[in-house]
Amino acid sequence: MRGIAGPRFRTGIVVLALASGICFAARGWARGPVEAVLLLKGGQIVDGTGDPIRSGDVAIRDDRIVAVGQFRLKRADWVLDCRGLVIAPGFIDLHTHCDGPIVRAGTRANVNYVTQGCTTVVTGNCGGGPIDVKKFYEQIEAHGAGTNVAHLIPQGTVRGHTIGSKQRAATEAEIEKMQELVKQGMQAGAWGMSSGLIYVPSSYADTDELVALARVVAVHGGIYASHIRNEGAKLLEAVREALEIGRRAGLPVHISHFKSSGRDAWGLVRKAADQIEEARRRGQRVTADQYPYIASSTSLAAMVVPTWARAGGHSQLVKRLDDPESGRRIRKAIAANLEKRNGGESLMVARCKGHPDWVGKRLTEIA
Repeated sequence: MRGIAGPRFRTGIVVLALASGICFAARGWARGPVEAVLLLKGGQIVDGTGDPIRSGDVAIRDDRIVAVGQFRLKRADWVLDCRGLVIAPGFIDLHTHCDGPIVRAGTRANVNYVTQGCTTVVTGNCGGGPIDVKKFYEQIEAHGAGTNVAHLIPQGTVRGHTIGSKQRAATEAEIEKMQELVKQGMQAGAWGMSSGLIYVPSSYADTDELVALARVVAVHGGIYASHIRNEGAKLLEAVREALEIGRRAGLPVHISHFKSSGRDAWGLVRKAADQIEEARRRGQRVTADQYPYIASSTSLAAMVVPTWARAGGHSQLVKRLDDPESGRRIRKAIAANLEKRNGGESLMVARCKGHPDWVGKRLTEIA
C-alpha cells in the first residue's frame, strides 16, 4: 500500500479478523495438497470481495494466506476450530485519534483495536495530529505497531504551525507555506488531508483556504476528510461547504461521524443524506461514516464555547471572560449551547486531570 506504516510484530490471531499484515494470496481451490502452519477450519468466510458468505477453511503459512475455501490439506501444525465464527480480512477503522498512543511504548500494540478485529487505523483526523508524515511513519516502523497506520495531513495543525491560533484570513504567503507542508506530507505517503472545522485553529480557515490546500492533495491522488463546520442547526450549510471543497479542488470528499447534534437539529441528518446522494448522482465522489450510538466525545470547549472566544488560546479566553462586553457575549453563547444540551444534563465528563472526582459525572451534577 502507498504510504502506510505497518506492524513489525504479531499480536496474535483474531478469528473475526486475521492478524495485521496478513493478506489474501489465494481464493477458492488450491493446486495440490496444502501445507499450513495454521488452519482456520470450518468458519463462515467473508473475504471482502463482495462474494457471498461461504463455509470453508483458511490456510496460513509464512504470514501469507495460501488457500481459502475448499482444498486438500497435506498437513497443518495448528488447527483452530472456527465453526460458528466468521473469518474475514482485518477491518479498517477510518476514524481514530491514536496518533500519540501508536508511537508510545505502552500503547503502540494497539490492542484495543486488534482485539476488535481492526488491523488498519487511520490517523490525523479532525485536523489534528503530526504534520511531519515522514517522521511519524519512521517512528512507527522503527518500533513496530499492532496495526497498520494510514495517516491524513491535519489541516488544523498545519494552520497552527504557520499562523498560530489567530482568527484571521491567511495571507498569500502563508497559504503558499501551508501548501508546501501539505505537499511534503503527501509526498511522504499521507492518504489525504483532514479538517476539524469546529476546532481551533482549523475553524479559522475559510472555504477558499481549504480549497487551496485540497488542490495540492488532489494533485497527489489524496482525499479530503472533514469534521464539518457545523453538526447542529447549520448542518446543511456545512455539508454544502464540504461538497464545494471537493468540487473546486477535484478530489473525493469524506464527511466524518455524520450526525445532527442537538434537539434543534433532530431530523436534519436525513436532508443532509439527501444532499450527499444528489452529489453522488451528479458524479461527485463523496462518502460519510456514522457511529451507531447517540453520544459523542470531544472537548467541553468545542461543545459550548464559541470559536471566536477561543482565538489565541486559553489565556486570551480568560481575558475575554474578564472583559465586561465580550464576557457577556461568551456567557450568553455558552448558556444557549447548554440549553441545546438539556441544560448540561447531556454532557458527561470523561477525563479531567485537575478534578478526577468529576469523571463520570454530568455537568448538572457538578454544578
